[in-house]
Amino acid sequence: MLGSIPWWVLYPGGGLLLLVTTAFLLFSLYVAYIHWKYSHIPSPKMSSFFLGHIPNMIAMREESGNEFEPFANLVGRWAEQAGDFFVVFFLVNPRVLTTNPDAVKRVASDESISKAASTNSHISSVFGKRLVSIAYLYMCFMGTFEPHPRFMGQGLVTILDYETWKPRRKLYDPSFKRTSLKDYLPVFNECVDTFLERLRPQADGKTEVSMKEAFHEATLDVISKINVSNNVVADKSVDMETLVDDFVTFYIAGQETTANTLSFAIILIQQHPEVLDSLLSEIADVIGDRKEVTADDLDKLKYTEQVIQEVLRICPPVSLMTKESPKGGVTLCKIPSTSMTLTHLTHASRFDADKTRPGPFVYFPFSVGHRSCIGRHFAMIEAKVILARLLQTFKVTLPPSYKLVVEQLTTQQPKGNVACTLQEIVH
Repeated sequence: MLGSIPWWVLYPGGGLLLLVTTAFLLFSLYVAYIHWKYSHIPSPKMSSFFLGHIPNMIAMREESGNEFEPFANLVGRWAEQAGDFFVVFFLVNPRVLTTNPDAVKRVASDESISKAASTNSHISSVFGKRLVSIAYLYMCFMGTFEPHPRFMGQGLVTILDYETWKPRRKLYDPSFKRTSLKDYLPVFNECVDTFLERLRPQADGKTEVSMKEAFHEATLDVISKINVSNNVVADKSVDMETLVDDFVTFYIAGQETTANTLSFAIILIQQHPEVLDSLLSEIADVIGDRKEVTADDLDKLKYTEQVIQEVLRICPPVSLMTKESPKGGVTLCKIPSTSMTLTHLTHASRFDADKTRPGPFVYFPFSVGHRSCIGRHFAMIEAKVILARLLQTFKVTLPPSYKLVVEQLTTQQPKGNVACTLQEIVH
């Protein structure tokens, strides 16, 4: 009688053990298959079969003493072991990484390779859900209100489909041309006037001022007052929700990145007195005592722009591009379908504003290829006006003991407040 009863009924614990063992063996085989699938691509040393490179990443961050150490820095260390084209594993998720300029060029220029959905989802929802917009207020009135699933919605940064993105980008291109942006110089200068007035009461040479916070307030003021959407508003094919998505995108992406660039600039300039001397000399020659930066001045502030470009090379707020290869992969070292991260190595050498900038596929602080940043001219004009007029007005001093630590939050930024003392310069 008992012989006809299956053993797993008589011994339920044994049945559970068999189930767990089978599942474990199948999962182990799947992990081994994923590793084998990418075995033709070099990979840095991996300390865990199941966790992949996650323990290595944690160990490197613990070693540096910075739990928010930028991922790009970790890529640099892995590249020292595996070369400029390699794969790392996060659990069973492979990620191909490259710092190779030829690979960056081929991937960034291929319109069939879209931005990675996983990374974009994180970026677009970093501030949570967007609960209210003009279009949604109407929907609420009509009884069809639902919170927007992502704060940045489907803006220029977060649209994945190239064919959807291309006509939208074309609508905004005229407003972001350098010649068009120069028309906004009075607004840039007005915002900087406000920025300097906020700092003036603290400019006693003793009070520590959070320059990081001050730069965030200044760039927020600029992006709030400059309207680059006139051409798009006039286009009847663009609905209100699309306008809101793009406005939020410009507001977030354009404000934080420039503020962090200026924070890095103040630190690196203070650590290189010869650069500061050259900057002050150019500002005095070009602007003199005038309380504004003109369109002609922008073209003449060449060294100032070189300094900002070098800051972006050493400490870029964004140094990675993540792409999603189409189904079937791409013909580039026979990469299967997966996410690919393109990066340029930071902290690669000494700060040198006089050196020739690397090529576009070696150095790409504003991204590169057909999805390059539309706001690159806006950001450069803003940074030049703020930095030139700040150094024209105040002597900025960073404590000699200050040590730059870069951390990765939404973007790369200096750790802490970047506390400086200010002293007004008497002309």
